[in-house]
Amino acid sequence: MAGELQVRDVTSGSTDWGTITVEHYYVPDFWISQYGHGNYPAYWSVGQAVSKGAALGNMDRVGTASCHLHHEIREIDHSNPYDASNYPNTPQKTVGDWYQDPLSFISAHRSYKWVRWVDEGAFVTQGTWTRVTDVGDRDDLIWASTAATSTRSAQYTFTPPALGQYELWAFIPWNYATSNRTPVRLMKSGSSTAVMSKNVDQGAESDTWIRIGSTSLDPTKKYTIVVSNNTGETGKRVAVDDFLIIRTQ
Repeated sequence: MAGELQVRDVTSGSTDWGTITVEHYYVPDFWISQYGHGNYPAYWSVGQAVSKGAALGNMDRVGTASCHLHHEIREIDHSNPYDASNYPNTPQKTVGDWYQDPLSFISAHRSYKWVRWVDEGAFVTQGTWTRVTDVGDRDDLIWASTAATSTRSAQYTFTPPALGQYELWAFIPWNYATSNRTPVRLMKSGSSTAVMSKNVDQGAESDTWIRIGSTSLDPTKKYTIVVSNNTGETGKRVAVDDFLIIRTQ
């Protein structure tokens, strides 16, 4: 992941698990990753800056119990994000609000030449969308009921800063996203052909970043992310949460 990394808490001892939390900056805010159930001693102390790719500790055994990596991505609104030994027993709503799927988060939050994080509040909507707070990436999202033809859409238009290869990622929240084929398209202005397109199975995903696609974009053109409700499904919901636009080359 890009940005500064700093150790915020360390718990390790000869009779306990070794656990570390590390703070990262990646637009638009700080994130905390937790690495738990390691052996002791940890390789780092609180306040130290960690270099990318550095080993944090060792996987081994404590007594008769085998160690394993317990890895979390905590959002900044976690009740105690820096506490390395925090393992709350909380309902799904709280877990969905505080955490994200680690593997997809790492895949989406990659090194970049340019990046833009887009909140659903930046989208221009057509038709009726319902806003919900306390769920999703950074605690809010919008959703619309599915339909046979497009009656509701959410659109965000941008101009890329330079010629290059770009990736588009969409965040799928743990709730209010039930459509199994949500159409997400990236359209070039003045064209009816999508330069990126993916029908996203939102119903199968939870707290997950989904890669929509990758393509070369032209800085002399405008592009629009379009999410619409014309899935052909009955009684389901299309959710729009946050997006990442990343220039990789």
